[in-house]
Amino acid sequence: MLKQLVAASIIASTVAASGIALAGSAPQPKSKGPGHKPQISYPESRTVNTQTKFAVVNDNGITARSRGVVSSQSLGTGFYEVIFNRDVTTCSYVATVGLSGSVGSSASGEMTVVGRSGNPNGVFLTSKDSAGVAANRGFHLQILCP
Repeated sequence: MLKQLVAASIIASTVAASGIALAGSAPQPKSKGPGHKPQISYPESRTVNTQTKFAVVNDNGITARSRGVVSSQSLGTGFYEVIFNRDVTTCSYVATVGLSGSVGSSASGEMTVVGRSGNPNGVFLTSKDSAGVAANRGFHLQILCP
């Protein structure tokens, strides 16, 4: 028990000293007594219009379903490209291993995704098995663009 208290104290001191905000923390106004409901003022927010584009691609590089995709293809074992109908260089990319259907489970593995060199409308993806060896994997790709 004493070890847990000491560890918690060290963590709290480190967090406080480094200025790290804890998850879920928000501006905390000073209390004016019981029953008082303080007003919390947040900085002015900005609305950003975004476009979501996505691709669900089978392990052979063929698109199963998508929004905004012009083409997808396998470039060799564990290498893929997906081309969209607009410039995606200012977008964020997220990819994960997954099947295109609603039955079964995908073999485990990892995906990487980066903008496609030489084509502003494309992204380049790699897939590997859990041992780090290039392997064909189906994937789900989401792109969020400003």
